[in-house]
Amino acid sequence: MRVKLGGSEGYKNYRSLWMDGLTVKVIDQRSLPFSFKIAELKTAKETLSAIRDGVIRGSLSTGAASAYAVAQSANEFDGSAYELFRLSVYGSADLFKDEFDSPDVSLSVGKLVSSIKNLDSIELAKKAALAAAEEVSSTYLDVCKRIGLRGGNLVSNGSKILIHCNGGALGSVDFGTALAPIRSAHILGRNFQVYVDKDCPGTNSWELSQEGISVAAIPPFGTGHVMRSGEIDICIMAAEKADTNGDIYSYPGTYETAVLAKEHSIPFYVALPRSSVDISGKKLEENSSFVPSDYITAYITEYGLFRPENFKDLLQG
Repeated sequence: MRVKLGGSEGYKNYRSLWMDGLTVKVIDQRSLPFSFKIAELKTAKETLSAIRDGVIRGSLSTGAASAYAVAQSANEFDGSAYELFRLSVYGSADLFKDEFDSPDVSLSVGKLVSSIKNLDSIELAKKAALAAAEEVSSTYLDVCKRIGLRGGNLVSNGSKILIHCNGGALGSVDFGTALAPIRSAHILGRNFQVYVDKDCPGTNSWELSQEGISVAAIPPFGTGHVMRSGEIDICIMAAEKADTNGDIYSYPGTYETAVLAKEHSIPFYVALPRSSVDISGKKLEENSSFVPSDYITAYITEYGLFRPENFKDLLQG
């Protein structure tokens, strides 16, 4: 993502988090949009605390951070018994899977475990864990860019787009999920207006303004009026996860936005990496973050657009 620096430094491109040696560096989401700060997390414990405390948010960024933390944990091991090392890494991975109910976290730390599974050298395994964590992060970036490529044509000149809560580069390593089609359309030179009816906490607006994309906030409880006035013609939402039926778990208030979109015949798209689909069979909790597939026009994925009736094809892709 592009970030405007102070003074005469101009702009610089950042990922939302990255690894420098054994230190995880992350843009502190709690400080935005008022100040730009980079937190340095030197241990697995510090990285875990950063997720818990909201320094890191979003399913993909949390998945990448979890992978980095397990790699940190592996490199913190100070011993010579490989079996103890292996059990330590497995235990660290299980901690993240148990604490964060996220298919992206499970998948990410699972890749770390797989990277050391067939090794018998602690030093080689430590290097393999770091390489696997970097691969997780880079894969998420590639997925987001592909979502942007697949969904960019939904945004045309003059489009009036509604987004809701997280879905930007900060929550997905870089480029974003819900913001990916918007970024792609902007790169292609299209002019459009983005509206935000809930921001977390102002990060979407901050990201878009950094890119020079026109963005405006809708006042609380004003979404229905704006839709009725014809000021919205497409909704693009992010999802923390989905079940195998295509129902999604997003952010508080997303269900109400989906209902309003359906009432006003406005297409309601969900940007969804395939890694965010929970194949465990566990039913999603139904609350204001839960949106049944009946309200979704299509899912924008790295493999293309899928209608709810064809959602299971995504799982076979």
